[in-house]
Amino acid sequence: MNCGQSSEESKEVPEPTERVMLVKRLLKVGEDYDVKGVKIESDANTVTVKVEFPEYDPARLRRLAYKLSEENFMNVSELMELYKAGFRSQEELEKLLLRPMRYRRKENIGRAVFD
Repeated sequence: MNCGQSSEESKEVPEPTERVMLVKRLLKVGEDYDVKGVKIESDANTVTVKVEFPEYDPARLRRLAYKLSEENFMNVSELMELYKAGFRSQEELEKLLLRPMRYRRKENIGRAVFD
């Protein structure tokens, strides 16, 4: 750009393909749900997603952590459930409580009634 002259730079951005939009959406699975890991593989005509779930029910553990924080009481089997899942300290329980609340979803509410 010279003094007194203005220049304009234009850049054409291609419209995202269905494939690109799908992969971006799939990448959010790990952020939106309590999963242990998400692996996405892509080749010429396929996209493969592998989702690994934790060995425990995250929604149930969050309910137990809330119960402990609100009532300051928990039976031994509930405490052991948290311990086996790796939530052994107050700091770990606080991290569990900070995770997104998915238990409000319809299927998890029904599950909570039967727990």
